[in-house]
Amino acid sequence: MPKFTWNDEVRVLQPVSAPDRRGLRESVIGIFGQRPPASHFAQFPVRYSVEFADGEALDLHEDDLAAGEAPDAGGRGEGSAESGFVRDDGGS
Repeated sequence: MPKFTWNDEVRVLQPVSAPDRRGLRESVIGIFGQRPPASHFAQFPVRYSVEFADGEALDLHEDDLAAGEAPDAGGRGEGSAESGFVRDDGGS
């Protein structure tokens, strides 16, 4: 069973295929690997097509994605222009 579904906001963790996308929050536009639980292929990770703000889309493994909350390390945390997260609580 896939962890994410269409249009979910996800955050890229540390994919080997896209290291410059780490920490960015984007949307799921495709799911590859929805299989019956008893299927032989159920042992392999689900892959997702994720579309970024610049229009590029990449296929990433489920293990390389997290729910779309702000990252807490790596220089792209909450409030940075690069992360797309903006504080609205008056904090700094």
